[in-house]
Amino acid sequence: MRSASALFLIVALGVASLAPRPAHAVGPNVKSVMVAGGYGMLAGTALGLLTFPVTQDARTIFIGTSVGLYLGIAVGVYYILHRDDPQNPFRADLERELSPQLAAELGAQLREAELRRDTFASSGGALEMEGPRLPSGNSRPEVRLATFRF
Repeated sequence: MRSASALFLIVALGVASLAPRPAHAVGPNVKSVMVAGGYGMLAGTALGLLTFPVTQDARTIFIGTSVGLYLGIAVGVYYILHRDDPQNPFRADLERELSPQLAAELGAQLREAELRRDTFASSGGALEMEGPRLPSGNSRPEVRLATFRF
């Protein structure tokens, strides 16, 4: 009886491992912690290797790696919790102030795109699209096809 249940368990696990599973992307918060932990682990390993000649014990390398990993994870969690804090020293300043002229231009483009979307939706999705304009004023560009035989 035991061998039958063990065989059933092995077959069930084998079938479950072959079943397709959906792919899941790693979120930006998890990625931040993983990257910071990886860098911390590398720095801790480097420090452990630097102290190895003094102590002559391989355990110092592993302790350095472990401490670096934990400190890296702590830095990653700190970064996530204080991402929007202006006093955060790890914050990447990607926000740039827009000039008033550029902000007005972007706002006009956004309003125009919303108007096109509303027009397209109200026509039932049957809106005729314009082709690209050429410098000569033609709306239909001439296309030439070249074939090569080897």
